[in-house]
Amino acid sequence: MVLCVALLLALASMLVNVPSKEYLSYIDFRVLVLLYALMMVVAGFRSLGVFKILGERLCKYTKNTRQLAICLICLCFFSSMLITNDVALITFVPFTIGLYAMEQLEKQLMPVV
Repeated sequence: MVLCVALLLALASMLVNVPSKEYLSYIDFRVLVLLYALMMVVAGFRSLGVFKILGERLCKYTKNTRQLAICLICLCFFSSMLITNDVALITFVPFTIGLYAMEQLEKQLMPVV
């Protein structure tokens, strides 16, 4: 449903503003390649088990799921002050999803993410 609405609105916007070759210059392919590389690094960390090890250590220091959620949210919050928001989210959302799957807390995942 969302795809159909987005496609319909994209086609409608083409009637207002006709596409041109200039639009390709608006895309910063260097940034897209860097974000793709970051996603590959995160996937590599996941496949190597780095997230599992860090998740197990984090679970040792938290006593309940509320402390775990607060710790993950604060970790993303404070790291996004040092790095950009998109990099923090690309890094910590997969970590959180993996950690909550490992601890079988999938029902509580969406409010934390």
